[in-house]
Amino acid sequence: MKKILVAVAGLCVLAGLQSNAEGNDCSSVSVSDAFTYSSVTAARSYFFKELNDRRSQAKAYLVKNDVVAVRNVKTDWACGLYLSNTGVQTIGWLEVKNLKSASVTQDIVGNWTTDSGDADLSITRNGSSYRIKGRAVFPTSGNDGAVDGALVLSRGQWRYNDGQCELSVLFLNKQLLVQDNLGCGGLNVTFGGAYKRKK
Repeated sequence: MKKILVAVAGLCVLAGLQSNAEGNDCSSVSVSDAFTYSSVTAARSYFFKELNDRRSQAKAYLVKNDVVAVRNVKTDWACGLYLSNTGVQTIGWLEVKNLKSASVTQDIVGNWTTDSGDADLSITRNGSSYRIKGRAVFPTSGNDGAVDGALVLSRGQWRYNDGQCELSVLFLNKQLLVQDNLGCGGLNVTFGGAYKRKK
């Protein structure tokens, strides 16, 4: 992946890729998204800001063998999300012809933290069951939040739901990309962001 490359979360396959009807939005990630993994087959695969509009080509691109997560697959396009080694997200439309399905081992067990240190997560496994426990804080106010419970893999993301707090966890490029519904703690508290494994 090059300097402006973007990691794309998703599913892109030349054959067997199923189209869906999620609309034309490819600007953000939410806890309800469904992802699969793909790898890039072209020397360069550019991101596009608008569906079916090659005039909207962005500067960011992926290179051959980059692994991305994708959703909202159309006939020729898929919404891709990429997570760089420094935790920077890039999201946009990718051409399906430059992608193929990929298998990724879900190596999520361990202790994880954001670069800011405002949130920490611990994921453990017992047989086929996974558990997540963590704490997040909004530093200027001292407001905090916590998660503690089962973590279940569903539609390409790991999900936690205690009835009020919803969390989704996507494993990509040896990192975790976490989204929440802003219901996991006090005012302004969020678990959202990129997490790296603690050393």
